[in-house]
Amino acid sequence: MTTTTGLVRDKRSQNPRKVFSPTTTSVPLPTNYLIYMEDTVSYSIVGRASIKKIQDKKATLTINKKKLVGEIVVAGTFARCQAELNKLQRASQSVEKDKMASIDHDNILGNYEFNQNDDVVERNEDDGQTDEDLYEESGESDNENFYHQHTNMKRKNQPSNSLIDGSRPAKRCKRTNFDEIYIDSNNQDDSTLCSTTKKASLSTDGCTLKSIEEQMNGFNTNMLKMNHSIRQMASSSNRISSHNFECYRDSNSQQIFPTNVDYNGTNLITIVGKDFGDFARQIMRILYTPDELQTCILPPRRPHLSREPLDPDRFRLLNEAVRVKYRLATHLYDGFFKYHLGPKLSDFLVEERRRDSIKIARNQAKLAACQAATQQQNN
Repeated sequence: MTTTTGLVRDKRSQNPRKVFSPTTTSVPLPTNYLIYMEDTVSYSIVGRASIKKIQDKKATLTINKKKLVGEIVVAGTFARCQAELNKLQRASQSVEKDKMASIDHDNILGNYEFNQNDDVVERNEDDGQTDEDLYEESGESDNENFYHQHTNMKRKNQPSNSLIDGSRPAKRCKRTNFDEIYIDSNNQDDSTLCSTTKKASLSTDGCTLKSIEEQMNGFNTNMLKMNHSIRQMASSSNRISSHNFECYRDSNSQQIFPTNVDYNGTNLITIVGKDFGDFARQIMRILYTPDELQTCILPPRRPHLSREPLDPDRFRLLNEAVRVKYRLATHLYDGFFKYHLGPKLSDFLVEERRRDSIKIARNQAKLAACQAATQQQNN
């Protein structure tokens, strides 16, 4: 009698599932930062991924393998950083304009000062004295001389029966007229000085604009020349089919080309072709039989290929005829054959192999069409 014993296992203890929450806060981090670089004295908008370390208001980042530390001005979206940067740029531009205006004002009034009556008096740079001081130091002798000369001229012009008292008000008027003339001359000097400064600033601005315009014109001409040279290079690389063989001709060599390349009494140079490819195909039809063109390949012989190569002596006549026909240098002909003539001749041999099969298939299709047409007519 057999007894079966079953294994009793304890029930597997199930641990409750723990849900792990991210350590970051619910507030999203800013995507861009406006940073002021102390090393370069400039502002830059930097993405969050480009910043290596942020500590308080300092941000560390690497630009061109160089570690830079800048001060964070604004953090948020790119639009906010751009708006703040525009504000800072406008503020800096207004400050610079104010500084330039104050400098120009100081330069204009640097040679002038105000007296007790708030009149503008020009400063003499030689000895630090004003024109008013010089006028006072010169004494009354010059004024009196000027006054007496003027009065003498007036007395000569006046009649003899004029009163003596009329000269006194004339003196006072002359004094006031002299003062007015002096003040008007000062005002004219101020206006001429301001106009000259304005003309100088306009002339400098015109010169800078003219130089910038000349540089832009020079840059445009250089770009046009570069574009023209690039087009010439690109066209010359594809222009070999249009009889441009200058890169395979040597102008320094004094090579004499023969006028006859004979094969069984036929001068191969006299054969006419549309281009060098058509000329080479016409010569191959003369040098080789149709059977050879369909079963052979281009020389030299290759051991891993089963087809036999074409006759190398006749193929040498082909190369000589092409070289003489188009006046190609001997030491440059290998490159011409490798990149231009060889691929065309290989395609020609492939087309010759397919020519008969294509002709047979075309004839069979025509015969089937004729038979179908006759059956339809009979029905």
